[in-house]
Amino acid sequence: MTLTWQATRPFERDLKLFVHLLDTSDRIVAQVDPPAGAGAGPEGGGLFHQPMGSRPLIVNDIVIALPLNAPPGPYRLAFGLYDGDTLERLPVAGRRMAGWW
Repeated sequence: MTLTWQATRPFERDLKLFVHLLDTSDRIVAQVDPPAGAGAGPEGGGLFHQPMGSRPLIVNDIVIALPLNAPPGPYRLAFGLYDGDTLERLPVAGRRMAGWW
């Protein structure tokens, strides 16, 4: 999956991205927690693109593996940013993605 996002202000500290694959009971079936904006690659690091206005777009290539014993879906993705030291999640502004597949 390719996740494209934009920060509303510069990072004040190193952040991590979380991507959770959730079942219909909101239990985490699989997850990945790569650094946010740290370099492109299958580990999910970010690639900073040309500025759009004053804020660059950040693209994360995310690989999340479904466990072999996972039951059939549907599943939902949840993602966001958090401080790796304190585990505090950052607030999200704007449109939120929702859906089952």
